[in-house]
Amino acid sequence: MVVEDDPLHLKLYESWLTHAGHYPIMVADERNAETVAAKHHPDVAIIDVRLPHINGIDLIRSLKRGNATATLPIVAVTVLSDWHDEEACVAAGADCFMSKPVSIFKLTDTILALTGSA
Repeated sequence: MVVEDDPLHLKLYESWLTHAGHYPIMVADERNAETVAAKHHPDVAIIDVRLPHINGIDLIRSLKRGNATATLPIVAVTVLSDWHDEEACVAAGADCFMSKPVSIFKLTDTILALTGSA
């Protein structure tokens, strides 16, 4: 599952993940992310930290508290690159932190490491 408000980034992630053999669930409005995750049980969630309606860190925290999503591996992605930002994401429950621009290779390697599948 990819939670991203930028349509270009959403298309890019979808293309990369599909090319790597995944079936990504794209979520353009973060207010729907918890419902989508609980319904579809994705293998991993890639979440932009800077979102317009809900702070990505709050979304990560909420997903980690949910019964259906507590064990969902989460990759926090952001243009922010300060160690405080990484620390905040990890404290909220993110399993991994990536600064944009994200590399297709780093993203797919991270998914493999988190899920055990390509």
